[in-house]
Amino acid sequence: MGLEEGNLISQLVQSDPTGVDDFNQGDDHLRLIKRVLKNTFPGKDSQGFAKQITSSEDELNYLVGARKNIQFQIDELDGGGSSLAQQVDQNTADISSQGSAINGNSSAISSNSSAISGQSGQISSNSSNISSNTSRISSLEAQSAALLIRGTFNDAGTVTSGSGFSVTKQGTGQYLVVSQSSLGTGYVISASATANVIVASQSSTSFLLYSYAVGTANLANPTQMHFSVLKP
Repeated sequence: MGLEEGNLISQLVQSDPTGVDDFNQGDDHLRLIKRVLKNTFPGKDSQGFAKQITSSEDELNYLVGARKNIQFQIDELDGGGSSLAQQVDQNTADISSQGSAINGNSSAISSNSSAISGQSGQISSNSSNISSNTSRISSLEAQSAALLIRGTFNDAGTVTSGSGFSVTKQGTGQYLVVSQSSLGTGYVISASATANVIVASQSSTSFLLYSYAVGTANLANPTQMHFSVLKP
């Protein structure tokens, strides 16, 4: 008689015992079947199921694909550990925090808009000053019999128009203009820029131009500066 060895159902040989095997090993087969059943279905105390299993095949098949204890998953959804309610509360707090950040950004945008509006007003005022100074230059040139030099340079001191002179930036808002020919004495300098301009340290060949931020005593680089030197 064929007598297999095993502890689980998968180890049972379906074809044993054969019809021609001896009957004196029948009790061995019965004990093997009992051992396999108790090992495969050990129950709570490893002595086999102590209760009748009443679940249907379909109900047991509902567990297919479960990757962890079903009750643990239910507890997590029902208030334990990282519960769904806690996740909802956390998400609500996150949304509230984002809302506060959005409100803060809106305030910052409003503040920046006000600052831009103020700068626009300053630019408009500077434009008016430039227009006024340009008119003054035109008036002086109309009254003058001799225009010695005239030109324009940017905040770096680079000449952008005019000839017969050079410009050296000596510091913030400070520019030394040097004429290639003598200017003599008693000449008049008219200058305009995107800031207030003061003329200082005149000599027969050079003079200094100082640029101040509008409404302050602080030297500031102009975007560009236009000047004319006239002989009355």
